[in-house]
Amino acid sequence: MVFLKEKEENMASLRDSYIQAAMDSGIDYILNDQQLKELKSVLLEMLHDVLDVCNRYNITIALCGGSALGAVRHKGFIPWDDDLDVLMPRKDYERFKSIFPKEMSEKYYIAGPNIAGLSKQRFPKIFKKNTVYRSLSDVDSKLPSEIYIDIFPVENVPSNKVLRFIKGSWCDFLMFCGTRVYLYEHDNEIYRSYMSATPKSKKKFERVIKTGKFLSFMSSKKWFDKIDRAVQYSKNTGLCSIPTGRKHYFGETLKEEYFFPVTKGQFEGMDVPLPADCDKYLSNLYGDYMKIPPEEKREKHFVVEFDSGR
Repeated sequence: MVFLKEKEENMASLRDSYIQAAMDSGIDYILNDQQLKELKSVLLEMLHDVLDVCNRYNITIALCGGSALGAVRHKGFIPWDDDLDVLMPRKDYERFKSIFPKEMSEKYYIAGPNIAGLSKQRFPKIFKKNTVYRSLSDVDSKLPSEIYIDIFPVENVPSNKVLRFIKGSWCDFLMFCGTRVYLYEHDNEIYRSYMSATPKSKKKFERVIKTGKFLSFMSSKKWFDKIDRAVQYSKNTGLCSIPTGRKHYFGETLKEEYFFPVTKGQFEGMDVPLPADCDKYLSNLYGDYMKIPPEEKREKHFVVEFDSGR
């Protein structure tokens, strides 16, 4: 557990350094007001389409992460946010994946672990065709680079504490490996210049790349596929987790009743599904989630190229 706590703190520190480097580098940028408005419009269209398919096929889905927080605190997007996150129980996600080609492939495609093509993350994403949302790791690569919605499968968790510790530790270790190999594979001159904007970020980034190189005997795609298989657990125990979420396996393990059955909320004028007990779910992720964080603590996303397709 000490290793896992230290790993989480290191990743949070790297994330902070990443944001500071972005602000200092001048290589990429935060979307302006008009671009942000266009992006949110596309995301709402995508959410509407996804919810429509899920409703027609009786697939359980709910907003999660910052999107759930936005629904509760702002009745829509967090003002400085620019993405959408949804969760699905593992069985529902597998059903959604199977009907996706028939129902959504005209406008969208899906990419992620154990799906043909490149994985951009350890969790699946839905991308809207004929748009561009390119980050630094996408530069000079074949990675998907369109506007996207993140999908986080909700997994059953063992009730036995020893088994849960072993499984969770293994899953977190795999995510540690996969993320670093991914960054190593997609290192490029622009990215390296960007991460060298501050001495602190440069030092941390070089350490991450060295670790990724050491672990690159297996591609990040294979690491992500392995993670996707490792997090699954067939037995319903009354405990669930989003192992690929921001707080990883142990940090997102909660009672199933906090997730399901979903409840309803409002998001930019839309009726949307939310976790069953949003207060407990959001408190676990953010603490005092109704408190507006100071500007320097707000999560930021940076892009090198954007086109809403409109």
